[in-house]
Amino acid sequence: MLALVCLFAAISAQGQTPPAPTAPSAPAAAPAIPPPAPQPSAARAAIDGLRSQLDQMEATLKRPDLSDDMLRNMRLALEPHLEALRGIIEDTSPRADALRARLALLGPRPDAAQPEAPDIARERAERERAVKEADDTLGLARTLLAQGQEIATDLADRRRSLFAAHLLERSTSPLNPLLWWEIAKVAPRDVEAFSLTMSDWWSAIVGAEGWSRWLPALLGILAALALLFPVTRFVERYAMRREGVTPGRGAKAFRAGVILLLGVVRPILAGWLVYAGFEAAGMLPGRVAPIFFSALAAVAVVAVARAVGQAFFAPDAPNWRLPDVSDASAAALKATFVQATSIHVAGRVIETINRAIGAGLPLTIATRAIFALLFAAVAWRILSLARVQDPSEEACLGPYVPPAVTLAGPARAALAVALVIVIGAALLGYVALAVFIIDQILWLSLLAIALRLALITVDESVASLLATETRITRALSESVGLRSRSIEQLAVIASGLLKLLICIAAAMMAITPLGVQSTDIFAPLRAALFGFQIGGVTISLSAIVASLAIFAGGVFLTRSSQRWLDDKFLPHTDLDAGLRNSIRTVIGYAGLVVAAALAVSSFGFSLDRIAIVAGALSVGIGFGLQSVVNNFVSGLILLWERPIRVGDLIVVGDEQGYVRRINVRSTEVETFDRSTVILPNSNLVSGIVKNRVHTDRTGRVLISICVPRLSDPHAVEQIMLDAASRHPDVMKKPAPRVAFKKIGETVLDFDLICFVSEVEIASRVSSDLHFAIFPALASAQIAAAAQTVNVEGIDRLEESLDQIAEAIEDRDDGREAKEREAKEREAKEREEKERAAAAPRDSKRRTAASQKAPAK
Repeated sequence: MLALVCLFAAISAQGQTPPAPTAPSAPAAAPAIPPPAPQPSAARAAIDGLRSQLDQMEATLKRPDLSDDMLRNMRLALEPHLEALRGIIEDTSPRADALRARLALLGPRPDAAQPEAPDIARERAERERAVKEADDTLGLARTLLAQGQEIATDLADRRRSLFAAHLLERSTSPLNPLLWWEIAKVAPRDVEAFSLTMSDWWSAIVGAEGWSRWLPALLGILAALALLFPVTRFVERYAMRREGVTPGRGAKAFRAGVILLLGVVRPILAGWLVYAGFEAAGMLPGRVAPIFFSALAAVAVVAVARAVGQAFFAPDAPNWRLPDVSDASAAALKATFVQATSIHVAGRVIETINRAIGAGLPLTIATRAIFALLFAAVAWRILSLARVQDPSEEACLGPYVPPAVTLAGPARAALAVALVIVIGAALLGYVALAVFIIDQILWLSLLAIALRLALITVDESVASLLATETRITRALSESVGLRSRSIEQLAVIASGLLKLLICIAAAMMAITPLGVQSTDIFAPLRAALFGFQIGGVTISLSAIVASLAIFAGGVFLTRSSQRWLDDKFLPHTDLDAGLRNSIRTVIGYAGLVVAAALAVSSFGFSLDRIAIVAGALSVGIGFGLQSVVNNFVSGLILLWERPIRVGDLIVVGDEQGYVRRINVRSTEVETFDRSTVILPNSNLVSGIVKNRVHTDRTGRVLISICVPRLSDPHAVEQIMLDAASRHPDVMKKPAPRVAFKKIGETVLDFDLICFVSEVEIASRVSSDLHFAIFPALASAQIAAAAQTVNVEGIDRLEESLDQIAEAIEDRDDGREAKEREAKEREAKEREEKERAAAAPRDSKRRTAASQKAPAK
């Protein structure tokens, strides 16, 4: 990686504009002064020497014609002086404290009326002189250290100003016809200069006579070919091995890292061998050497880009591919990345040729602008190819599910913005800015890929080395006595620390092309470009941006720490879910408070002023936000005392469910119907809450059964106990038992009481026991008795109903009697009518009979 940084720096140096007229050289980098002797005279001598060197640097820094190289050399020379001053302060401070303690042992100086002994007075004078000399030395060293830090700040500001001026320097736009007119006017001269340069090179090659001249060049070429082709075949064979196997993330990252390492080292080393061979053979004239070196560096960079694409996208081995893209997208991404890199390095080579032949500035401007626009046109394709999922497929996936948050979206957005800036800068004439952004795009892309591979490799390697069944874990368990859970925690912490160090190293390497040293990283945050003061507080754009950046960084670190605790560390501990939630919540709010305090402090407000404002607002908060403050304090009590934890089954009023999250204002409870109830924390602290699993998660199962009175109680008891003992989730201790509750008029009541280890499975176990007991009772010919329901408190209602029923019966009886009487009257009347109608006929018959009787 260091070789690649040097290679990029060499290519960038080849494409820079000619430097300003050189001024007298700055003081050379002074060697670090060895730690001074503890004697005050030696420290004073070292301080005097450092003072003269700092004064000379301060006088040189006032010159307006210092270049960036001179400022960088001065900064390198200043660092040993600052280290020497810090060493003097560190050595002198404890010595001064010891001298003061020795002087204090003599006690206070006596009055003039009581002169002290001569030997004590002599000792006091010597000790006072030593203390004064140590204090003077310490004061001078601190003063010089402050002077050196001011010089370092001035150097950083000067370098930053030169860097910004170079980037924001505007030249003629390529859209201006005058630029192309000037290029056309000097084109014949540039062509002739290029032809002369190539002629000089050809003459140097043709003029090489004898094997002694050709041997170094041939050896360099043969060594480069031997390095390239066998290693290339090995890398391709390694990439295609075990094609049908689906490896893990660690194996993929390791394979990609090997390919990337070989792909970076072998082209750079091969190019260096060829260049060293030609240079040793004397075949590189003065103007040809930079062109030849730039061409070899360009070929090496393109080879590196190809290795990066092969390692990360793996177009020929889908099972070894890290990103989730299709085969066509992987091949297109690799090809696009190589094409964009080739265009950029080709522009660098042409810039080197222009500088070697002494071409005019218009040709350099046009070359940079053209290749910058070509790079943006080719790189723009990456934005569409890097999309993991086709948006047209969303309609086929059913309800919308938000995807997991990754860095792919922000990276694509940042690349789009950077390419737009490149196009605009190239068209407006800011070609230096456009080329600089392209350099950063390529460098950060390579660094991001290497960082991801390194993080995955470290995570998987540490996890595999400290796994449960490895030699290392067994050795740690036997020698140190660590448990497997402790070893897992150690693996998580070691992986986190290694990844943190890798991220810090990547951040330092990311700013390397900017020319910023480690001591100047936070200098821009301290310099306010524009600002005004209000009440002694400086308000500026840089201060606002810095405060927002610090707060965002603090929030990001807090959230990252919480995710690391949730996903990595806490699952490997013996802590319950409630305590994990408390730790996560406390860390989250503490991180937010610290981030806010740092952001406000960096903005210019001191913490004492914040305390005054908070005290003034406390009265309004106390009267206007009583309920909010009450819930906040109640949330802190819940998190500290932990009467209710995440995962507990609680009953609050008519609501019953599981605690899913405890915030500082409210608590989320998930009921059995999957609804979420938001309960204010004050209700949980001051109200009555039933916690079913506060001290024990054991659940109680109660099965009540009624059987006919003539059933055998012992048989029923045995059936219920057998069903409970056969169930795997029923606890053996306490053992299940059957309670004979009641002997009724027609039924016998029994209760089966047993316990389960988790209250969550109590309902399921109760259902299983019912399913088991019912067929057992049926097989034993014991039928379930129909229970009579006795409702108390309805005696008066029963009396009223009886009276109503009697009244209805009496009314029905009276109606029936009346109907019978009516029917009887009708029958009597009908008989009387029939009797009256039959009387005349009888009388006539009697008369006729009487008349016939005498005649006989």
